[in-house]
Amino acid sequence: MKENFAKLTSDLIFVLVAISAAAFPLFFLPTTTEFFDFNKFTLLLVLTTIGLIAWGAKMIIEKKATFTKTPLDIPLIVFLAVIFISGLASIDQFSSLYGSPTRIWPAFLPTATLIAFYFMAVSNLKKRKQVTTILWILTGATTIAAIIATLSYFTLYLPFDFAAIRSFNTVGVINKLAIL
Repeated sequence: MKENFAKLTSDLIFVLVAISAAAFPLFFLPTTTEFFDFNKFTLLLVLTTIGLIAWGAKMIIEKKATFTKTPLDIPLIVFLAVIFISGLASIDQFSSLYGSPTRIWPAFLPTATLIAFYFMAVSNLKKRKQVTTILWILTGATTIAAIIATLSYFTLYLPFDFAAIRSFNTVGVINKLAIL
């Protein structure tokens, strides 16, 4: 029973990381005024929360805490501490710690969520095949986002009617798509 649950949670975490790799270049919702960053962060927060619960349950069932040590651990924790301290010392603490609806980054909560997602993924993706699959999913989703942006530039508007502008892309800003 324990082995089945541990395998189920490992598979769930892999699926969550795969969903995030596919969704972040492509996911947006036109239901809010800022339908790129805020909605992508909300999706990241939900996926990370589910993944951390699954990871915690796996550690409780196995009765051992498993963390994978990487060279980025200390710099990420120090970076998060610096953002937290600067958020506490800022004039607008709420925006510095939680972000504002129009500009979620670089607040503490989104950064902490991203770092928690990193630790969850690194500690649970153990096989080379899993990492390769995630990289292929990310490459495929980025390619689709680039195709949508290129087609929009040539006035072939996909995927929806509200995207009928030449500079539309699923990432939000063409510079972010280029960096991705």
